[in-house]
Amino acid sequence: MRRFRQIQYAKNLKTSKRRAFTLVELLVVLAIVLILAAVTIASVNFSYNADRMRAGGRQLQSFLMGARDKAIYANEVRGVRLLLDPNDNHAVSAVQYIGAPQRETGMLTIDSTGRIINLISGTPWFNLFNRGFLKVGNRIQIPRDTGSWFTISAIQTDTTKTPPIKSLILNRPNSDLAGTVNPISFTLELASTPLGDAQPVQLPRGTVIDLDGSQIPSTWRPVSLTKSYSPQMDILFTPRGTVVGDASAYGIVHLLISDASDVLKWKSTATLNGRNSTYQASSLPLVPAENTVPSPPIVPKDRIIVTITTRTGNVAVYPINPVPQSSSGNPSLAADPFLFAESGRVANK
Repeated sequence: MRRFRQIQYAKNLKTSKRRAFTLVELLVVLAIVLILAAVTIASVNFSYNADRMRAGGRQLQSFLMGARDKAIYANEVRGVRLLLDPNDNHAVSAVQYIGAPQRETGMLTIDSTGRIINLISGTPWFNLFNRGFLKVGNRIQIPRDTGSWFTISAIQTDTTKTPPIKSLILNRPNSDLAGTVNPISFTLELASTPLGDAQPVQLPRGTVIDLDGSQIPSTWRPVSLTKSYSPQMDILFTPRGTVVGDASAYGIVHLLISDASDVLKWKSTATLNGRNSTYQASSLPLVPAENTVPSPPIVPKDRIIVTITTRTGNVAVYPINPVPQSSSGNPSLAADPFLFAESGRVANK
């Protein structure tokens, strides 16, 4: 009996012992865990970025459609102002509802070049400027009711006069009325003001509208890459739901939603896409891709386009066309980045 117990105890002792892992086995398991973690994090980040871009596109779409609904309901012009990012004057990080622009009338004269105009009667330019109603980008009709519309490209101050006098410079010469001796009537479209107590609304964190990659009015663009975009970028809707103002000159306006870090990254490369300190609107729209060389293949990050059809006021959200140009062209540009938005070949995203 004692012998039996000894044998049974030996068996129990043998079975109770556990085999330990070797160092090699531990390292293999650790490597597998790290690889799986890296893949999971990368997948989560990619999904998060894509969701963030889509959320930014949907938010902007909702805001624009809200302005359109406000215009129809109030039977007055309503709109959205695009607010420049404080860290990048080539990107928009917030939007704000605005009301209908007011109008100022009076009499003026035009110099011999047809571009510089001086006030004869009406509220002084200086007063309008100080109150924030007169800005570069405002439109002016000369003569009132019957003449052509011009855009104010600059505002000059003559400090030799007391009080100082401001003169307005038109974006193009008014050849028909240049050097006219008699005063000419005008209608000045003043800057829109925020609607009621409407506060700026931020786009999702880290999400901006890349203005260089968007299709927008040329009057909003700076003359060089180092200059700032216009502080008055307004998309205005009429009570009929259509778009008026600068944006109405385009049949379609495309706003490119992108990651703020991507915008800063590609612009930091001076020679990217042949861009330098000066550029022309004819070289746009510009949509930089993920890589700037043909190998490895170019895969643009997830970007979203918010498209406004100015003749109907419809606002839709589309993905960017990722197909790059051929090897004979610029490999870091999509052949037609707005293809989906313009053809409707894919469902809204």
